[in-house]
Amino acid sequence: KKGQSGIIFAGPGAGKSTLLNRLCVELLHLRSFAPFLFILRTPNAVVDLQDFVRRLASGQRPTGTKRADLVLLVDGYDEVSEEERKVVSSILSQFLALGEGVMIMTCRKYYDVYDLKTQHFYLTEFGTDDSRQFIKAFSSLFRVRMDADALLAELRGRGFTEFVAHPLMLTLICILKTGPIPDPPNNDVGLLKRLFDPLI
Repeated sequence: KKGQSGIIFAGPGAGKSTLLNRLCVELLHLRSFAPFLFILRTPNAVVDLQDFVRRLASGQRPTGTKRADLVLLVDGYDEVSEEERKVVSSILSQFLALGEGVMIMTCRKYYDVYDLKTQHFYLTEFGTDDSRQFIKAFSSLFRVRMDADALLAELRGRGFTEFVAHPLMLTLICILKTGPIPDPPNNDVGLLKRLFDPLI
């Protein structure tokens, strides 16, 4: 609403893509904004983004967006090659120069963002209350009984504190706890193996 663009930084699995997808859904319900989501890891995404901005620069605004501010949501700057990152930066600089709207992009921490002068935002890590609320939301959504405080105490007691502060890992632990063998192993390697075996 302030007309400010920005880049959202966070570690892997911290919720950058989830946040961007949620933002897209929220903006779709507002007539004053027209969101366009580009997921850079998908085939031809960089070419599609370039084509979108090229059309916009030539006066071809997307249908039905005359009275709306465009919002470019660009996910996964870190997931393309360095050469492609430079191309994406150039494309987004062109978009911002047009003054047609704002850009919000995600990137993992510690990656260089080339030639894009915009605000930087950082997703904070899960605190204890965040983890507790997450487990409660998971339990409610999937209609399972799970004592959030007991689970957090158990994980910390077994030395899995890092897993508690990571949304992706916490999701997998919640799935594990609702499965046929709910007790987690006693070491990191065993837990990781149990968490990722169903995904292989």
